[in-house]
Parts: sequence; C-alpha cells; structure tokens
Amino acid sequence: MKKQFLFICADNVSRSPTAEALFEDSEKAEARSAGFFPIRNSRKITNQLIRWASTIFVMDEKHEFHKTQLIQRFPDAEDKEIIILEIPDTFSRFDSELERLLVVKLKEGNWI
Repeated sequence: MKKQFLFICADNVSRSPTAEALFEDSEKAEARSAGFFPIRNSRKITNQLIRWASTIFVMDEKHEFHKTQLIQRFPDAEDKEIIILEIPDTFSRFDSELERLLVVKLKEGNWI
C-alpha cells in the first residue's frame, strides 16, 4: 500500500508543488500539496487533506512557523507524523536547486 504524503508551504506555488511532482511516478508513495495562503490555482489546506495524509511535510518552521500554524489551525494534524524540511521560500517552482534540495532531504529520511 502506498504511503500518502502531504507537502505544505505558505502559498502552494513553488516548494510544495515541486515536492508533490517528485512522486508523480512513484510506486512507494502518493503525494499532494497545499498551502496556508493559496494564490492563483493553488490548493488550500483542508481537514480532508490532513485526514488523507499518512505523513505531512512542512517546508519551514524556523522562519515561517509551518508546523506551529498547522497544529493551531488543524488540531487533528498533531496525530500525524509531521516532518520539517527547513526549505526557505527562496525558490521558484521546479527550480533545479529546489528539486535537488528536496531529494537530498527526502533521501535522508528514506522517504524517496
């Protein structure tokens, strides 16, 4: 059975959609992404997404307090495995350096 990964960033424009795309053809996990403050055609975090996920990855706790915000807004998330990747909001969508950094961090935890 595939694991269900939810990637969360501020606006679901760059970091989390890039992470979701890494699992597009994965046999190990299915991934979705969402943001706290979605813009354009991005996806907003919902209780349904929280319930769906087996593991939640947040991009930045140190500067953007993603884990803190997540638990405050969605208390059910506290029962999930929440991984902090500490990837700053300095990249554009599908930036090669962002992809490299995501792969490194996800390999460290054996998620990819």
